[in-house]
Formats: sequence, structure tokens, C-alpha cells
Amino acid sequence: MFSAMRALQILLVTLCACLLVGCPPPNALHSLTLAVTPAGSGEVRATPDRTVYFAGTEVTLEAIPNEGYAFSRWLGAGINTTLPVTEVAVYSDQIVTAVFKRQPEGDVEITSDTVLPGAEVGLAYEYAFTATGGAPPYTWVYTSGRGTRPPGLDLTSGGTLSGTPTTQGVYTFRVRATDGEGGQDEKTFSLTVNSEGQGQLDITTDTALPDGEVGTTYQLDFAASGGAFPYSWELVSAVTTLPTGLALTSGGTLQGLPVLEGVYTFQVRATDASGASTERFFVLTILSAGNGEDNVVQDPGFEGGPATTLWTQTSASFDSVICDVDQCGTINDVGAHSGAYWVFFGGTPNGEAETAAVAQQVVMPFAGTGTLQFYLAIPSAEAPCGLEVSIADTVLFEVTEADQAAYSTYQLVTLDASPFVDGGTYMLRFDYYSEESPATTTAVFVDDVLLVGIAGD
Repeated sequence: MFSAMRALQILLVTLCACLLVGCPPPNALHSLTLAVTPAGSGEVRATPDRTVYFAGTEVTLEAIPNEGYAFSRWLGAGINTTLPVTEVAVYSDQIVTAVFKRQPEGDVEITSDTVLPGAEVGLAYEYAFTATGGAPPYTWVYTSGRGTRPPGLDLTSGGTLSGTPTTQGVYTFRVRATDGEGGQDEKTFSLTVNSEGQGQLDITTDTALPDGEVGTTYQLDFAASGGAFPYSWELVSAVTTLPTGLALTSGGTLQGLPVLEGVYTFQVRATDASGASTERFFVLTILSAGNGEDNVVQDPGFEGGPATTLWTQTSASFDSVICDVDQCGTINDVGAHSGAYWVFFGGTPNGEAETAAVAQQVVMPFAGTGTLQFYLAIPSAEAPCGLEVSIADTVLFEVTEADQAAYSTYQLVTLDASPFVDGGTYMLRFDYYSEESPATTTAVFVDDVLLVGIAGD
């Protein structure tokens, strides 16, 4: 009797629960729809994996992130966990979503150049800042109290600086980028707003420069417009190389004596008086000499560096007399004439006496006239010194400390080498000496050597 009453009570409780929350009919089938957000961030695996489930089936769900993402949480009725593996009981048609978040890729870093493209009063302006790392998207703001913002320009939260500038000037301001996880980076920028009608700085020289020729002096003046005059010019980086024998002045003149044929691509930057700058790539073709003869000197610009095997080097004081700025520095701001390396005679630490030379065997043409050219600088001569240039032990040229003023910067030296244009093999030498003179600096530089023979009729 007691057991019957107990069973009746359990039945009544169960019926009440069903009335309150609903009871699944026996053997009812239900769907379980699995989703991920954002799209492409990962997948969800179900065990057992079926199209439909009997009511009350326990299903194990596993959230698997794709590369660059991490699991965050589950969304769905009755699920409240941040664990990537969970279980659900299927009592009705359900949708369960796995939420993933992008993993930070290192620290946030603003990558925009610190000097922004120039603007002009009254003309619409737009510039989009860029960043990498962290967890995109980024939110952008001005940093208060740092510099002056350009009047008329606003910064959107998406990182776009836009508007119409109202006041001329050079503006320096600071910007902050914040990623989705709170990571931040700040950077200071400079923007030049030119007066109305002045225009934005632009290099106007054609990308394809006029051809040059080995052994023929080359000169070209780069041109620009807009911005604030005067302009200063420079080669952008060592990655881009000028033709051996040519140099770019700060005034924008490309000049010198080409010594190697070839096609050269390089990048030039123009900067105006307000600090605004612009860049452009150029292509210059150096043709062989018009008579068909090429430079018989190998590695004429010494770009093989100290370890070159094309030049023989001797020195009483140094392992090598071929230098770059990193190894030897400059003397009175004089270094290489072109490229990275040059011959640096002298420069002994305490004014010790020095003898040194560079030499190379050259094979001359069979007939005609010959010309030897090179760039020479004597940036300092505080002690007796001298340089002799010879072919086959015949001295063609000589300078001493008395000539320093004439060669304080690089000058082109041109010599007649016609007596050696007979098909012979000769030794070309540059021999240097300096006397001991404590606490003095003496230096003689040689760069960009050209030796050509012009065939006769």
C-alpha cells in the first residue's frame, strides 16, 4: 500500500513538471544546428555527429579554432561556459554557436611614415593611417596635449585623417591606435599645410632618364614642383644604386663620369623647406663607349670592398686601403665619390709614416688613343705626402700636399694613356706616401677609375 502511494506521488510530481516545463514525447526527433562566429574562424565537432537526435540525447561539442583565432565562449539555450568542450542534452530543435576571437599577432605597431603627404589650404585632404599586430580592428584617436592638430582636419575612429585644411603651417601631433584587446601604440606625425595655390610637392622629372655613356661626363638636374622652395635631394637607400661614377648633389644634380655600362634603377627623395618630402624611382641606362670600347679596369668603383681580388693592395699600416664609411668614417665630410667604397690612403691614427698602393693589370686595345680618368680628393694634408699614378712604371700624374686646396673635394683627373694602346698587358698603379708627423691628419682618396682605348681608323 505504501509503495503504491509512493509511486502515485512520483507520478503526480512528474506530471506537474511536464505541465510546467514541457515533456518531450517518447522517441521525438530534434535537430541540433552548429554555427561559428565570425565566419571562417573555426569549426564545431559533435559526438555523436547526426542530422537529428532522439529527445534527451547527450551530445559532446568541441570548438576548434582556425589559425590566428582562439575560442571565446558558447551561445545557445542552457549553455553558459567558456570551455571549448561541453555537453548539451537535445530536448528540442536548437542552435548552438561557438564564438572565436582573433589572437593578437605581436604588439600593436603604427606603420605609417612619420612625415605625412603634404596638404594645401582649401583643398580636400585624406590620409589613412596603418598599423600591424595586435588584434584588429584598431580604433584611432588624437593623443591630447601632444602637439598641434591641423585646423580643418579630423581623425575618424577608423584611422582616416580627412577634411579641408584652413591654415598654412607645419603641424606636429600624436596619434594612438588601440586594438580589440586593448593593446596600444602611439606615434608622432608631421604634416605640412601649404598656402593656397602652392600645390603639393611632386617630383616632375620623367622616370626614364636620358642615357649615359661610359667615359662621357653625365649631368642631369632633377626637377620638382609645389611645396616650399628650396628643395633638397638625396638617394633613398643603399638598396638602390647609382651608376658607378655618378653622384647626386643635395641640390638635385646627378653628375659624374660613368665607368660601367648597365641598366640602373634607383630611388630619389626630394624634401622641401617645410620638411615635406616625396620619392620617385628612376631608370638610367649607361651605354658602352661610342667607339665600342669598354672600361678595361675591373671593379672601377672599388665596390668589391676590402676583400676584392681584382685590385692588389699594399699598406704599411692597414690590412686594406679600400674603405666604406662604417670602417673608416669620413675626413672633412668627404667619403666615397659614388657607391659605398673608395681608396683611402693615409689616415694613420697618430700621424705615422705610411706607404700604400692599389694596382691592377689591364689589357689595352691594339691601336688608337687611350684615356685614363679617375676622381681624386685630398680632404686633409697636414704632413708631407704624395700620390703617383702610373702605367707600366711610367708616371702619368703626381700630386703632393701642396695641391690640397685644389682637391679638397673630388675632382676629375683626365690623363693621356695613348702610348699604351698597343694590345699589351700593363700594370696600372696608384702609389701613396706620407711622412711621419704626430697629431696630424693626412688623407688622399681615389674613386671611379676609367681606362679606355679609342680605336684608330
